[in-house]
Amino acid sequence: MLAFLMFVAVASASSQAASADALRQFPDFPQVRSEFLSAVVTAHANTALAFKGATRTTSVGTVRITVEREGASFYVMFLRERDGEYPYGNTGNIIVKRDASTGFMQQIKWFLSDDGLSFITLTPRNERTLVDYVVAGSVVRSGLALNQLIYYFFMQPFTYLHTMTRASIDWTMVLGPADEGAMSTAEALKTAAEQTGSGTPSSWTPFGSLLSAARELYRVGNYLPFSANPEAGAVELSAPLFPSIVSLEDERATVQIPTPEWKPDGSMPILAAGVLIHAGIQDRKVFLAQVDRSDGRVPLKLVVIPYREASGGYRFGIVDAETGKTLDWGSLVRSRPEAWLRLVSLPLPK
Repeated sequence: MLAFLMFVAVASASSQAASADALRQFPDFPQVRSEFLSAVVTAHANTALAFKGATRTTSVGTVRITVEREGASFYVMFLRERDGEYPYGNTGNIIVKRDASTGFMQQIKWFLSDDGLSFITLTPRNERTLVDYVVAGSVVRSGLALNQLIYYFFMQPFTYLHTMTRASIDWTMVLGPADEGAMSTAEALKTAAEQTGSGTPSSWTPFGSLLSAARELYRVGNYLPFSANPEAGAVELSAPLFPSIVSLEDERATVQIPTPEWKPDGSMPILAAGVLIHAGIQDRKVFLAQVDRSDGRVPLKLVVIPYREASGGYRFGIVDAETGKTLDWGSLVRSRPEAWLRLVSLPLPK
């Protein structure tokens, strides 16, 4: 039987420096930012808006520099190529928001994960810079004031930003030590799901029992003997970790909104669930997520294993328990931003 427990909210993340190896691997291209500073970042607004675009080949891949107008603002974008495309959300990407009439810099958004849901936002405030730290869609730290002009951060390597903030935020949330064990477990789950396909998974194997429990939560007891800590049981998460999430309406800018209240049945907005799943990396958890039809779409029954890959970045291994297909968390959240889900945590398999 499920243990329906209230998850305790925390006010903010502790401070901790990034893993040294992950920091070394972070994709940075300060030479490109320096080259185009006067052309698009400090240039008169009319000059910047007339910029035709350019690409540069760097040690971290191809970087495309473009300018897009949106109402009273415009965006200068430094986007890394991935799979032949240049998505807004990609680790290392930088998007600079400027006022279209005055040319003033309004915001810098520096992406910290490939799902595009984790980033640092820098906002000028007189002679200081305000920092907002977002992880998996939730605002972990807001309004951290630094005594440097925002242009310093744009011109310096990423390590400078890390050094100036490591005493105030937990960088290991996005740049932590690799976890080969959890990564292997996530891959094994995907393999088991593919083999099962749309058939009925066996409840007498670790991953088969997880898939069965995702379909019908009352079957979670079949999985617990296969887990690393059966006594921990199953916990349904029913409270937010942080009071604010970010809007995905325009991913070029950071707009904070209050985290919606959980529904009486325990369901939560899908974007707010990301940071709860992310916490499972440290807690060694696997999750059952049931996405309802509140957004008018077909419901989903998922198994999710969060882990850190070799680069130190986080990733969620997700399979659809009914079809056996692998899903991508960032794509899922963007395709169903209005969805709600129930989330149950369990110990990882032995």
